[in-house]
Amino acid sequence: MNPLFLVTSAIHTKHGVYDTKTRLDQTIETFKSIQKYASNSKILLIECSGESSLTEEELVILQPYVSGIISFSDDPQVKKVYNETDNHDIVKSYTELYSFGRTIENLKDRCDILDDVSWIFKISGRYTLTDQFSLNNFFDKNMYYFANRRKSQFPEVVTGGLKEQLMSRLWAFHKDKISLIANRYPLMLEHFVGSLQNGKYIDIEHNLLRLFEGPYLKELPIIGVSGKLGPNGELVSD
Repeated sequence: MNPLFLVTSAIHTKHGVYDTKTRLDQTIETFKSIQKYASNSKILLIECSGESSLTEEELVILQPYVSGIISFSDDPQVKKVYNETDNHDIVKSYTELYSFGRTIENLKDRCDILDDVSWIFKISGRYTLTDQFSLNNFFDKNMYYFANRRKSQFPEVVTGGLKEQLMSRLWAFHKDKISLIANRYPLMLEHFVGSLQNGKYIDIEHNLLRLFEGPYLKELPIIGVSGKLGPNGELVSD
């Protein structure tokens, strides 16, 4: 297996309890954990922060760990939502849905990157793989792999009736499904924006369950990822 890890990241941000230096260090730990538990992997960093681009010094620090860095920091849509929205959850959901979706759309025709890749993993930056992660858990190329769903923290009236969600910290799909993923992310972004306009809130996690629920969803009791939440530093594990 030759995996590709897509690491969504916001190293420069006004949100959360961690400063830039700490977020950079935590992101490097993400890369090191991938090297430890999935040593043959390619790693692409998707930088989604609308505050400012990575500095030359930060790029020098990060580049030895990755196959490439894709920055959306100067993208007009990312900067607009970052500058006009104070709510951390809205900024995170919008920028990740937009940036990850754009990345997948661009990657689906990149034979130079995908030719020798089998499985594609999405992992949130600053989180790390744990010793409970195993590439052997991902074997059926028809399935989308997530950690077990969790109950929604929001009332059903807010989520449009959704009672559960799939966590976006780590999930995986086979390369053969990349075009399907590329089609679904714009739909999730459209639904997210539409929910806000209608006084509801259907973020990434609820959107993932809404679009991936079905016979090809495989939920793992433990997928093998851990990290600290940006807003409050709480340690979480899936």
